[in-house]
Amino acid sequence: MNIDSAREKFLLFLQNYEEYKTCDFSESDTRSKVIDKLFIDILGWSESNIQREGHVDCGYYDYRFSIPGFYMLVEAKKQFLDFVLPIKTKIVSINTLLSENRDVIQQIRNYLSDEGIDYGIITNGKQFIIGQFINHNGTLWKQNKCLVFNGLDEIKENFITFYNNLSKEGIIENGGFKFLQNKEIEFSKKIIETLVDREKEIVRNSISTNLTPIIETIFGEIFSDIKEDDAEFIKECFVENKETIKNRAELNGLFSDTPPFLSEVVGAQNHDSISQQINAEITSSNVSLKMAPPKPVIIVGSKGAGKTTFINFLFKNKLPNDTINRYPYVYVDFIKYYKNSKNVDTEKISEDILNSLYEQYPFLELDTYKVLKRIYIHEINRNDRGIWSVYKEKNQLVYVDKLNSL
Repeated sequence: MNIDSAREKFLLFLQNYEEYKTCDFSESDTRSKVIDKLFIDILGWSESNIQREGHVDCGYYDYRFSIPGFYMLVEAKKQFLDFVLPIKTKIVSINTLLSENRDVIQQIRNYLSDEGIDYGIITNGKQFIIGQFINHNGTLWKQNKCLVFNGLDEIKENFITFYNNLSKEGIIENGGFKFLQNKEIEFSKKIIETLVDREKEIVRNSISTNLTPIIETIFGEIFSDIKEDDAEFIKECFVENKETIKNRAELNGLFSDTPPFLSEVVGAQNHDSISQQINAEITSSNVSLKMAPPKPVIIVGSKGAGKTTFINFLFKNKLPNDTINRYPYVYVDFIKYYKNSKNVDTEKISEDILNSLYEQYPFLELDTYKVLKRIYIHEINRNDRGIWSVYKEKNQLVYVDKLNSL
């Protein structure tokens, strides 16, 4: 089903609807002759998505539509029970409609509340009130917005809006009603609520001790000490994630707390943009004795998300050779310094970093006398002006010993 074929079927439905005008449809007739045709034949819903006449505490609702992550109820009224709506298709607050449509709105709210669903549609086959009638975020439900269609002619004139908001394709693509897309969508249930024993203490698996080494081997970091310098291995194993916005609404619902704006943070779009940002940060200042400490670049992700994979891929494949040559780097896995002790041996970390520099960059000659004097130039100059001044002028052997003691 696509929007073109849906519109053709809707125009055919309009022709047949002229015959229905002479009949006084009951709610049952409205459902079978009008609602079913609209939602199944035109809007592309399947019978597997629909439950009819479900029982709740306050009565029987007419339709429940379900797809993974989204649920809605449809309440069908008699054909000649007209709603009092704005003349044109509009988005209005529920409060605007409430005074003159109180009974039907309260009825669907009762059904939604009993069923644990937020979203509903009220229709008599020609007029539609579409919206979120239940809130769970502490805001007034009356302030929620509704999309209204005041007649089939209005739907014909605004068929794209009608299709995008009510078709199965539109609901899946937008994660709900499209007109609410700019509003934070609240889900009727949280994932944890589906767990039967969610309140019970989690007991450690009895065979976890035996499983842990296997899991670490198979699902652990792919960059062990052996593979760390295998550039071809890194290049072959790194898989780019093509970002999409398909589940944007669901993600907005899960992360409803907006973080404070940080002027220094630049949002990354994909691994190419991250690489460019990091390269720009590394090369932003020329190397000098007085250069400011570098700004940290923090990559956040859950365990197994590919942070280490990306870092190795970045430095071995993505960064320009000129950057690598001018700005030497050292890869340090801090996890191994935490395994056997709560206290971290910072001297050991420093020693390992220094040894890595010696091994990876022998051309820098970091262990030569000339370079070491350059590294400790500030300490040497300070001591030359102070306690070493006598040795420097009168006893070079002692002076050299003092230099070596640094």
